[in-house]
Amino acid sequence: MAAIASASIPRLTEFRQQEFVNTAWAWAFLHLAHTPLMNAISAAARRKISELPPEGLSNTAWAFSCQEFQDLPLFASLSSSSLPRLTQFSPQHLANTLWSMATLHVAHAPLLTAISAAARRLISEFCVQGLAITAWALAANQVTDLPCMDAISSASLRILSEFKPSKLGHMAWALASCS
Repeated sequence: MAAIASASIPRLTEFRQQEFVNTAWAWAFLHLAHTPLMNAISAAARRKISELPPEGLSNTAWAFSCQEFQDLPLFASLSSSSLPRLTQFSPQHLANTLWSMATLHVAHAPLLTAISAAARRLISEFCVQGLAITAWALAANQVTDLPCMDAISSASLRILSEFKPSKLGHMAWALASCS
């Protein structure tokens, strides 16, 4: 993988948007740290941010968060690019973006508020993991959106038997943190 990273860095300007998103995702998935590669991917992503679809925006945020690679200029670009397109985000994209911001302690208030509102509209489409992650991330980001937390609670009650212990713990912590 080190050879792939070394070969990729000088050629990232040639990568299409999905190729650098996939590269960042792969390093995150494999739990491999490679700071020069992540710096280069960040620069490439910022140049092509307007070309990224919602999945690409969310996956890029997720990959950098999994690497615990806090890149504030990248997250500012991701936030600015995501805001006008939130209606195109799936529940998973919303939850993953929130999780990424909470994990890295990146507080972009306009995006957090907008994601919370978007999640509220789509709450019936969220899976167990999406509900738990969204509740946890809102609480961790100190987003006070009681209507969203109420919607998450109501949706969770309908499928509570499907929650694994870890997700029950996330929900309990989030609800306690917001009360």
